[in-house]
Amino acid sequence: MVQPTEDFSKQSPSRWVAGFWRRPFAFLTDYLILGSIGMLLYDWLVSLGPLARAVGLAMVLAYFGVMNSKIGRGQTVGKRLLKIKVVSEDNESIGIRISLLWAGVLLFPLTLNGIALPPSQ
Repeated sequence: MVQPTEDFSKQSPSRWVAGFWRRPFAFLTDYLILGSIGMLLYDWLVSLGPLARAVGLAMVLAYFGVMNSKIGRGQTVGKRLLKIKVVSEDNESIGIRISLLWAGVLLFPLTLNGIALPPSQ
């Protein structure tokens, strides 16, 4: 098992990949943080009705998009706790555009989960 270090640039590319269990635990930590914020805003979100999904998506995109980019040094709070980070093939932090695109592709289907669609004819 690879021991995390602070100087990622001196590692070989095969050592840049975090272990399997670290990633889900980092995501779970981030999920709990975002869920706590959602609970604090619960009454306001309920008052928005169907628009609350869009607000939630924007909040999650902003969190993952900014934190996983160069601005957040490639680490969400969960990743920071587990000492992993998002890097490019060159072992550099990714830009905000790529990070937002990645977060959108990953999170947009989760936002549509359970949405009521009109019946087809």
